[in-house]
Amino acid sequence: MTGADIDIVRLWCREQAPQEGWARRRVEPVVTGRHIDLVVVRVDAAGAESRTPIARLRYLNTRRWQLYWRDAGGTFRVYGSLPASDDVRDLLDFLARGRDPLFWPDRPDAEG
Repeated sequence: MTGADIDIVRLWCREQAPQEGWARRRVEPVVTGRHIDLVVVRVDAAGAESRTPIARLRYLNTRRWQLYWRDAGGTFRVYGSLPASDDVRDLLDFLARGRDPLFWPDRPDAEG
């Protein structure tokens, strides 16, 4: 995983919510050695934050990116409907379309 890949993911996260709404809801990347978790941060009226991981972008030994979804028990599992890609933007583009409720359960436009 390169610094450019991380920058691409950070920018994508910032674009997922209008800046004026960041105090209430935003998407943040959590970068570790071999993967990036995408976390939705919601802030209630009292200012308390809740953080929900929605996806994992894993950088494989093959130098490809694989998308993972999080099950009800908190375990990340390979998302089999999208093949691994050389470009992390392919996975982010898929997520941005927001049609799978595995990733965006609270979006009204998600198919289910």
